[in-house]
Amino acid sequence: MESSCTLSSVACSRNVSRFALTVLLLAATALGAGLVSTASPRFFPDDPIWVDDDMRLDASGVIKWADSNAGDFAVNTVLRPGEKRDVRALNVNTVDEVPDSSWYVNRLSRRSMSRDELVRGPDGVAALSVDGWMISGGSPLVCRPASG
Repeated sequence: MESSCTLSSVACSRNVSRFALTVLLLAATALGAGLVSTASPRFFPDDPIWVDDDMRLDASGVIKWADSNAGDFAVNTVLRPGEKRDVRALNVNTVDEVPDSSWYVNRLSRRSMSRDELVRGPDGVAALSVDGWMISGGSPLVCRPASG
């Protein structure tokens, strides 16, 4: 087999080793740059997110869907719906806390509460006025005073 190198064997081996070293350094640099560029930050500038603004979603198009207890029992007993993969919980922030939303307010863990706040409880208003509200239906199980 003929050698493609026309220089002396010492000079040829020197050129080959320089070429190999150059290729090795370029490959190491590219690999290092790839590792650095794919690393994602653990926390983003707006983390942790403490408020989930879920009221911005429009739910006006929701339709009523009748479901039976038998159907619910059958689906949840036989089919076992739900997530089967091992995934992180949704709707938690980067410190695994549930952000405040229209259905949940994290009252105790983020700041100390005064005695008055603890006594008042979760109500955000002092009194709720129901003037002008119309009752559109009622429960068939109405408690009536015992006749005597």
